Amino acid sequence: MITAIYIEPHVLIRKATMRLLLDHTQIQFVADVGDGAEGIAAFYKHMPDLVITEAALPNARGVEVLRTVREAKGHALVLSSQADDTYVTETLRAGALGYVLKQDEPATLLAGIAAVARGESFLSARLKACALRAVVHKDLTRGIPWDNLTAREREVVRLAAEGKSASQIASVLFISRRTAETHRANLMRKIGAKSQTELVRFAVRHGIVAP
Repeated sequence: MITAIYIEPHVLIRKATMRLLLDHTQIQFVADVGDGAEGIAAFYKHMPDLVITEAALPNARGVEVLRTVREAKGHALVLSSQADDTYVTETLRAGALGYVLKQDEPATLLAGIAAVARGESFLSARLKACALRAVVHKDLTRGIPWDNLTAREREVVRLAAEGKSASQIASVLFISRRTAETHRANLMRKIGAKSQTELVRFAVRHGIVAP
């Protein structure tokens, strides 16, 4: 059972989304609130497995909520109608593991919930091009030598940049999920990437995936 809090200022959207998730996932909502300050308080009170939040919130911005969750080693997924490049990138940098649009199909949200609850990154298909554009325009990995990566790390870069989860990477490379996670953590540290967005950007810069 996944414990979660949901932060969404619009009550009708909040209640409808919760009903959908309760009907289709093993999730228990320990709190649902309408603003950022209440969301932060609820997070510290319950320390849930997952935080689902709108990015645009009253009484504390969504990025403040995300930073709080990240600093406590929690997992957060943004569910928002905002698809602007800058907006999406800011939330990912603040600590969101996943980002799903309210315009997406319910199946996309369910997949995002499952991935983020496992500690894996997830982006709505509509946002992948957005993430690539954002990282191409701001190079945070300039000067990192490609030659310093092992052959296995290069393969993991490619697979991770394509959006594959640790489990999927493990399946492709015929290794355990734990080994895949270790490879990913090592290469992230080696290239100086702190998020999925920065990893994708590194892959684009070195021609591993197309922008």
